[in-house]
Amino acid sequence: LSNHFTLIKILTFLGVFFVLLFYIIHYDYSLGGWIYGDWIINYSGGFVRRGLSGEIILFISSFFNLNPPTVTSLIKILFLFFSFIYFYKKTNNYTIFLILFSPILLGFYIFDPTATGRKEILLFGIYAIYLLIKKPNILIEIFYIFILSILLFIYEGLVFFYFFPILSIFLNNLEKNKDEYYTTYIKTLFLSFPIIISFIIIYKFNPVPFLNHIEI
Repeated sequence: LSNHFTLIKILTFLGVFFVLLFYIIHYDYSLGGWIYGDWIINYSGGFVRRGLSGEIILFISSFFNLNPPTVTSLIKILFLFFSFIYFYKKTNNYTIFLILFSPILLGFYIFDPTATGRKEILLFGIYAIYLLIKKPNILIEIFYIFILSILLFIYEGLVFFYFFPILSIFLNNLEKNKDEYYTTYIKTLFLSFPIIISFIIIYKFNPVPFLNHIEI
């Protein structure tokens, strides 16, 4: 592609990244409602959904003598950074460029700054790291599934997005084992088992509201 496209791509990615970085820091330090509060839910009062993020943030905050908003912002920025690295590598023409920065993807965060506080950013970052690894082996895939399982204790709603990361594992293994669809399917299913266990634990000890029916 032309040098003009490369220059536009670099400037746009840097510009949007720093705008989102500003939004993240601004909303964390203003301690605005759920944007910050949802991240520091913890287990001080017993096991609760989404409490792991607060435990991690408060531990890092105490260990490094940093205030919780700083730690929260750094975590978001780190995962955002990996997402941008992946998007940058995959943006090789104007069509992808325009789709990526449209309101349905990265542009959404610009038009709605509070969205930078959502925990989906963790999944975007983890997924991007996995996709950036060339030909991940079984150990990487096991660790990847382990991280996805742990993320459910930070935000159980991420499970509804897990189809795509698991599909990536399936396709990666299918590429290694040509035409062995059944074997690859069973292997992917077994790899995904920790995710199922994690969700069951969360639901059993602290029921998820959207799974509870209304009794009349």
